[in-house]
Amino acid sequence: MLKKLSYILSFIILTSCDFTSAESYYNQAIELSQQKKYENAILLFDKAIEKKDNFRPALINRAYCKAEIGNYEEAINDYEIVIQFDSDNTFALCEIGYNWSTLKNHQKAIDFYNKALNTEGALHTSLNSEKQKIAINTNIEVKQFDNNADYNVLDCQIYYNRGIEYFELKEYEKAIIDFKKSLEVDNMVSNSHYYIGKSYLVLKDTIKSCENFDISARLGDIESKEMLNKYCNRK
Repeated sequence: MLKKLSYILSFIILTSCDFTSAESYYNQAIELSQQKKYENAILLFDKAIEKKDNFRPALINRAYCKAEIGNYEEAINDYEIVIQFDSDNTFALCEIGYNWSTLKNHQKAIDFYNKALNTEGALHTSLNSEKQKIAINTNIEVKQFDNNADYNVLDCQIYYNRGIEYFELKEYEKAIIDFKKSLEVDNMVSNSHYYIGKSYLVLKDTIKSCENFDISARLGDIESKEMLNKYCNRK
């Protein structure tokens, strides 16, 4: 009887153990997220994170899935877990900013974009002789998984996003500066000119406003064409 009881207990313990690796759960979750099965993916990311402490890619991808189903504050929480052990993670800081923007807290978004710009992973962008974007990458590592370079972000993208937040807060001069930084490397050209045009319009500089609307309209922006017709094509 004792032997039988011992065997049963051992069997229960063994069958209750989960021998699936964190990486295996992670890979399965990625497949589900690519199929836009975000809630199912989150459950597997949960298992991966339970298996492995400070699992950056799992936390970041779980946050992405949460944002995709509208759980923005929970997404922010996941990114902030990353920041707790990786305080200079540029991507996580930017995504926190983006999620605060979605929640209409534009000042908090700016605060996190500022932090992101002060990290090593905010890559300084420039144009080469062929007008192609190049960035200095100082986070190069010989790794196949979870490379620090995976979390780099072009600084021109951060400037553009911060510019939108300044625009929403009606800090138009600051918005113009950021959008011009975006334009220095031909980033989001049509949109940047549109926002600069709207900013100058509020600042009552119609000439500069119309110049920017015209450039954006020539690039196919419909809203800029409407602004041109409304404010700039008067006889």
